[in-house]
Amino acid sequence: MQTAILGINARLQLERVTKSNLLFFNLFYFSYSISYLVLGDKMLNETISFLIQTLHNPITVSFILGALPVSEVRGAAIYAFSVNDPSLIFPAILSNILICPLILLFWKVLKIQKIGEIILGKSLEHKLHKLSKSYEAQGILALIIFISLPFPATGVYTGTLLAEILGIKRSKIIIASSIGVIISALIMFLILSNIF
Repeated sequence: MQTAILGINARLQLERVTKSNLLFFNLFYFSYSISYLVLGDKMLNETISFLIQTLHNPITVSFILGALPVSEVRGAAIYAFSVNDPSLIFPAILSNILICPLILLFWKVLKIQKIGEIILGKSLEHKLHKLSKSYEAQGILALIIFISLPFPATGVYTGTLLAEILGIKRSKIIIASSIGVIISALIMFLILSNIF
């Protein structure tokens, strides 16, 4: 009887922790999205202005814009069309694709997974990894879509971190993020060239 009560209490406590962590994640994501919407355009314009004034090489500016979290390939595409050279999207694609392995490398070096276990708890972290293995194919497709959509707070940085938290294999994260970046660049090209 007492073990059954302990089991129910543990389950209720896990549900409370899960709900509070999901609430925290949703609040964080919402506040990040709002701040990106408010500050994103201003930060992007200031970043582009600074890079143009500092670096006089459009290829370097495009490459750096593709690697920055505030712009990624989307901001670089806007820059490429603003200087009437759509081919400048290609250096941005390259730098945006190279960001994913760098994020994964820093993730491993800084032992972020241990921090995730502390924040989420070992049992929830274990359940997330167990769940992610059974839904890995759908997770890869969702990651591609998430990275490719030109919305605030989506892209390689956020997508790679979410995929790593969910336990998707690193090689698949790199492939999915590369495909997502290429699709995102294509979407931006079609929108900015008035084809779409």
